[in-house]
Parts: sequence; structure tokens; C-alpha cells
Amino acid sequence: MRLRPETLHHYVERARPILMDVARGNRERNFITYEDLMDEMGGPGRGYIGEVLEEVSCSEDDRDHPLLSALVIKKNKRSPSYGFWYMRCLPERVKNSSDEEKRVFWLQECDKVWYFWQHH
Repeated sequence: MRLRPETLHHYVERARPILMDVARGNRERNFITYEDLMDEMGGPGRGYIGEVLEEVSCSEDDRDHPLLSALVIKKNKRSPSYGFWYMRCLPERVKNSSDEEKRVFWLQECDKVWYFWQHH
């Protein structure tokens, strides 16, 4: 089940400024967990956060900005969840890469996000 378009838009509008704040270094940490993001947004819940983050990142990708959702990590793993690797805007070469190649891509994307938002 997917979020209704108006609900998705609502959560995207709530998530984006939070992620921009994290990216700009205005927080204690350079990352935010899925749980903390959902708490701060007031939802949407575990089954829907991936849909929201995909929409945020793909809209950023459409603007030639780096993927803001790279800064959202699992609490215990300190890395993105499975869904990060299958966003529609992620290049196929990344989706089909090895775990090590994915990790390198992710770390490079984080650097791009921090650099971009600290200069914009």
C-alpha cells in the first residue's frame, strides 16, 4: 500500500528541510536515523518512510542535487536501509554493484550532500 499523493507531499515537505538542516551541519550529528526523522516529522511510519525518502531524493536528483536520503541511517548499522539501494533515481550500475562498491558510492554521496548544502 502506498501513501496518498497529498499525504506523500505533506511528508516530503516536512522531511526535506530536516534533511537539509542535517546536511548543513546544523545538528549534533552529520546523519539522522530513520526513527529520529520519523519522530521529528510526526510520521509517516516504518512502512512508508522509504517512499517519502525516495520522493525527496528523486526530486533532488531532478534538480541535479545529491541524494539527501544518503544521510538517513539505521540506528544499529550506521548505514542506509535496503530501500536506499533500490530508489528509482539510483543508477542501475549502483543497484547492481557489490556491497563494497555500494558502500563506496554511499560514502561519496554523503560527501557530495554535505559539500553541496554547506555551500548553498
